[in-house]
Amino acid sequence: MADLLKPDVLSVFLFYIAPGVVATRVYTFFNRSQQRNYGDLVVEFITFSMFYLTLFFWLIALVNSPDIHSNSLLYNILIFITVFVVPALLGYISSILLKANWFRKILKTAYHPTPSGWDYAFGDKKVSYWILFNLKTGERIGGLYRGKSFASSYPLPQDIYIEELWKLDDQGRFVGKVDKTAGCFIKVEDCRFIQFFEN
Repeated sequence: MADLLKPDVLSVFLFYIAPGVVATRVYTFFNRSQQRNYGDLVVEFITFSMFYLTLFFWLIALVNSPDIHSNSLLYNILIFITVFVVPALLGYISSILLKANWFRKILKTAYHPTPSGWDYAFGDKKVSYWILFNLKTGERIGGLYRGKSFASSYPLPQDIYIEELWKLDDQGRFVGKVDKTAGCFIKVEDCRFIQFFEN
Protein backbone atom coordinates (compact mmCIF):
# COMPACT_ATOMS: atom_id res chain seq x y z
CA MET A 1 0.00 0.00 0.00
CA ALA A 2 2.86 2.35 0.81
CA ASP A 3 4.19 1.92 -2.75
CA LEU A 4 0.92 3.24 -4.17
CA LEU A 5 1.39 6.51 -2.29
CA LYS A 6 4.83 7.22 -3.73
CA PRO A 7 4.73 10.40 -5.88
CA ASP A 8 5.74 8.64 -9.12
CA VAL A 9 3.17 5.84 -8.73
CA LEU A 10 0.43 8.24 -7.65
CA SER A 11 1.17 10.52 -10.60
CA VAL A 12 0.84 7.61 -13.05
CA PHE A 13 -2.52 6.66 -11.52
CA LEU A 14 -3.84 10.25 -11.47
CA PHE A 15 -2.94 11.15 -15.03
CA TYR A 16 -2.90 7.81 -16.89
CA ILE A 17 -5.83 5.92 -15.36
CA ALA A 18 -8.07 8.14 -13.20
CA PRO A 19 -9.34 10.45 -16.01
CA GLY A 20 -10.45 7.42 -18.02
CA VAL A 21 -12.18 5.87 -15.00
CA VAL A 22 -14.02 9.10 -14.18
CA ALA A 23 -15.12 9.83 -17.77
CA THR A 24 -16.24 6.25 -18.39
CA ARG A 25 -18.24 6.06 -15.15
CA VAL A 26 -20.00 9.36 -15.89
CA TYR A 27 -20.72 8.23 -19.46
CA THR A 28 -22.20 4.90 -18.34
CA PHE A 29 -24.28 6.66 -15.67
CA PHE A 30 -26.12 8.56 -18.42
CA ASN A 31 -25.97 5.74 -20.99
CA ARG A 32 -26.67 2.19 -19.92
CA SER A 33 -24.40 0.05 -22.08
CA GLN A 34 -23.66 -3.59 -22.60
CA GLN A 35 -21.78 -5.25 -19.76
CA ARG A 36 -18.10 -5.66 -20.55
CA ASN A 37 -15.36 -7.68 -18.96
CA TYR A 38 -12.67 -6.19 -16.76
CA GLY A 39 -9.97 -6.40 -19.44
CA ASP A 40 -12.04 -4.35 -21.91
CA LEU A 41 -12.74 -1.73 -19.25
CA VAL A 42 -9.04 -1.35 -18.40
CA VAL A 43 -8.20 -0.85 -22.09
CA GLU A 44 -11.02 1.71 -22.33
CA PHE A 45 -9.81 3.59 -19.24
CA ILE A 46 -6.24 3.78 -20.52
CA THR A 47 -7.29 4.68 -24.09
CA PHE A 48 -9.42 7.57 -22.89
CA SER A 49 -6.67 8.73 -20.54
CA MET A 50 -4.17 8.80 -23.45
CA PHE A 51 -6.67 10.78 -25.52
CA TYR A 52 -7.17 13.10 -22.56
CA LEU A 53 -3.42 13.59 -22.12
CA THR A 54 -3.13 14.51 -25.81
CA LEU A 55 -5.85 17.16 -25.55
CA PHE A 56 -4.95 18.57 -22.14
CA PHE A 57 -1.17 18.15 -21.96
CA TRP A 58 -0.95 21.91 -21.34
CA LEU A 59 -3.17 21.63 -18.26
CA ILE A 60 -1.16 18.72 -16.87
CA ALA A 61 2.08 20.61 -17.55
CA LEU A 62 0.62 23.62 -15.70
CA VAL A 63 -0.33 21.48 -12.70
CA ASN A 64 3.18 20.03 -12.53
CA SER A 65 5.00 23.34 -12.91
CA PRO A 66 7.24 24.43 -9.97
CA ASP A 67 5.16 27.56 -9.30
CA ILE A 68 1.97 25.52 -8.83
CA HIS A 69 3.78 22.90 -6.72
CA SER A 70 4.88 25.60 -4.32
CA ASN A 71 1.26 26.56 -3.59
CA SER A 72 -0.35 23.46 -2.08
CA LEU A 73 -3.92 24.86 -2.09
CA LEU A 74 -3.79 25.87 -5.76
CA TYR A 75 -2.06 22.58 -6.63
CA ASN A 76 -4.78 20.48 -4.97
CA ILE A 77 -7.55 22.50 -6.63
CA LEU A 78 -5.98 22.09 -10.07
CA ILE A 79 -5.42 18.36 -9.47
CA PHE A 80 -9.12 17.99 -8.65
CA ILE A 81 -10.15 19.94 -11.77
CA THR A 82 -7.69 18.08 -14.00
CA VAL A 83 -8.35 14.55 -12.77
CA PHE A 84 -12.06 14.70 -11.90
CA VAL A 85 -13.96 17.76 -13.18
CA VAL A 86 -12.72 17.93 -16.79
CA PRO A 87 -12.97 14.15 -17.43
CA ALA A 88 -16.47 14.11 -15.89
CA LEU A 89 -17.54 16.92 -18.24
CA LEU A 90 -16.07 15.06 -21.22
CA GLY A 91 -17.93 11.89 -20.21
CA TYR A 92 -21.19 13.82 -19.91
CA ILE A 93 -20.74 15.62 -23.24
CA SER A 94 -19.90 12.30 -24.93
CA SER A 95 -23.10 10.76 -23.55
CA ILE A 96 -25.13 13.56 -25.15
CA LEU A 97 -23.27 13.66 -28.48
CA LEU A 98 -23.57 9.93 -29.19
CA LYS A 99 -27.34 10.17 -28.81
CA ALA A 100 -27.63 13.11 -31.21
CA ASN A 101 -28.75 12.16 -34.72
CA TRP A 102 -26.72 14.95 -36.35
CA PHE A 103 -23.53 13.79 -34.64
CA ARG A 104 -24.05 10.16 -35.66
CA LYS A 105 -24.62 11.34 -39.24
CA ILE A 106 -21.26 13.13 -39.15
CA LEU A 107 -19.64 9.91 -37.90
CA LYS A 108 -21.65 7.94 -40.48
CA THR A 109 -22.65 5.36 -37.91
CA ALA A 110 -25.97 3.81 -36.93
CA TYR A 111 -24.61 3.02 -33.45
CA HIS A 112 -26.74 4.36 -30.63
CA PRO A 113 -25.58 4.06 -27.00
CA THR A 114 -29.03 3.14 -25.70
CA PRO A 115 -28.94 -0.67 -25.30
CA SER A 116 -32.57 -1.49 -26.22
CA GLY A 117 -35.78 -0.12 -27.67
CA TRP A 118 -37.31 -0.43 -24.20
CA ASP A 119 -34.72 1.93 -22.70
CA TYR A 120 -35.12 4.28 -25.66
CA ALA A 121 -38.91 4.46 -25.23
CA PHE A 122 -38.67 5.27 -21.53
CA GLY A 123 -35.34 7.13 -21.48
CA ASP A 124 -37.00 10.53 -21.29
CA LYS A 125 -38.56 11.01 -17.85
CA LYS A 126 -41.06 13.49 -19.34
CA VAL A 127 -42.70 10.92 -21.62
CA SER A 128 -46.38 10.22 -21.22
CA TYR A 129 -48.16 7.33 -22.98
CA TRP A 130 -51.40 5.46 -23.09
CA ILE A 131 -50.19 1.86 -23.06
CA LEU A 132 -52.07 -1.24 -24.15
CA PHE A 133 -50.57 -4.53 -22.95
CA ASN A 134 -51.56 -7.56 -25.01
CA LEU A 135 -50.91 -10.48 -22.67
CA LYS A 136 -49.96 -14.00 -23.73
CA THR A 137 -53.17 -15.20 -22.07
CA GLY A 138 -55.19 -13.18 -24.60
CA GLU A 139 -56.22 -10.55 -22.05
CA ARG A 140 -55.65 -6.84 -22.55
CA ILE A 141 -54.65 -4.33 -19.91
CA GLY A 142 -54.67 -0.60 -20.55
CA GLY A 143 -53.19 2.19 -18.50
CA LEU A 144 -51.58 5.59 -18.32
CA TYR A 145 -47.83 6.01 -18.00
CA ARG A 146 -46.62 9.41 -16.83
CA GLY A 147 -44.83 11.21 -14.00
CA LYS A 148 -45.38 8.73 -11.15
CA SER A 149 -44.96 5.65 -13.36
CA PHE A 150 -41.72 3.72 -13.67
CA ALA A 151 -39.99 1.50 -16.22
CA SER A 152 -36.90 -0.59 -15.52
CA SER A 153 -33.68 0.00 -17.41
CA TYR A 154 -30.80 -2.16 -18.62
CA PRO A 155 -29.51 -4.54 -17.32
CA LEU A 156 -32.57 -5.25 -15.15
CA PRO A 157 -35.45 -7.36 -16.55
CA GLN A 158 -37.99 -5.31 -18.49
CA ASP A 159 -40.96 -4.46 -16.31
CA ILE A 160 -43.15 -1.43 -15.82
CA TYR A 161 -45.36 0.23 -13.24
CA ILE A 162 -48.20 2.32 -14.67
CA GLU A 163 -49.85 4.70 -12.25
CA GLU A 164 -53.42 4.40 -13.59
CA LEU A 165 -55.42 1.45 -14.91
CA TRP A 166 -58.08 2.21 -17.53
CA LYS A 167 -61.14 0.30 -18.69
CA LEU A 168 -61.14 -0.90 -22.30
CA ASP A 169 -63.97 -1.53 -24.75
CA ASP A 170 -64.12 -4.53 -27.10
CA GLN A 171 -61.92 -2.73 -29.65
CA GLY A 172 -59.23 -1.99 -27.05
CA ARG A 173 -60.08 1.71 -26.76
CA PHE A 174 -59.64 3.51 -23.45
CA VAL A 175 -63.09 4.41 -22.11
CA GLY A 176 -62.60 5.36 -18.46
CA LYS A 177 -60.29 5.24 -15.47
CA VAL A 178 -60.72 2.28 -13.13
CA ASP A 179 -62.23 3.44 -9.82
CA LYS A 180 -59.67 4.00 -7.03
CA THR A 181 -56.87 2.77 -9.29
CA ALA A 182 -53.38 2.86 -7.80
CA GLY A 183 -51.76 1.49 -10.93
CA CYS A 184 -50.45 -1.86 -12.04
CA PHE A 185 -47.15 -3.74 -12.36
CA ILE A 186 -46.52 -5.61 -15.61
CA LYS A 187 -43.71 -7.94 -16.64
CA VAL A 188 -42.86 -7.64 -20.31
CA GLU A 189 -42.20 -11.38 -20.51
CA ASP A 190 -45.94 -11.90 -19.90
CA CYS A 191 -46.87 -9.85 -23.00
CA ARG A 192 -47.12 -10.80 -26.67
CA PHE A 193 -46.69 -7.16 -27.63
CA ILE A 194 -47.21 -3.69 -26.19
CA GLN A 195 -48.84 -0.73 -27.93
CA PHE A 196 -48.09 2.92 -27.21
CA PHE A 197 -50.46 5.81 -27.88
CA GLU A 198 -49.81 9.52 -27.59
CA ASN A 199 -51.23 11.14 -24.47
